[in-house]
Amino acid sequence: MEEKPLKDRRRLLKIKLCSLMAEAKIIRREENRTRHRQLHHELWHHRTHEVRFEARRTHVAYGYLRGLPYGRIEQKRSEDNELTEGDWKGIAAMIKKYGPAPFNESALEAWKKT
Repeated sequence: MEEKPLKDRRRLLKIKLCSLMAEAKIIRREENRTRHRQLHHELWHHRTHEVRFEARRTHVAYGYLRGLPYGRIEQKRSEDNELTEGDWKGIAAMIKKYGPAPFNESALEAWKKT
């Protein structure tokens, strides 16, 4: 019996989100263990910039695929903390990769306003 191809990969995106959360916890634990100031700063920077921003983009893409309004996903966003055009391109790429249907760029634009 032949298996059907995967049409909906949302579960994979959820796993990615959980992995990013675990990575942040592990990095924080290592930050607290190290006595080396420079290593502590590098770990902190990686956790608070690369991992956190990737987790945020992944969370937004996952919420879009689940059909949640954008305002519910990012309730406390402010003008100085808006997602950049590059962030939205990354989110769109995740939606294309993990989403169940052909991706519509205009639907994402409309969704941003919800």
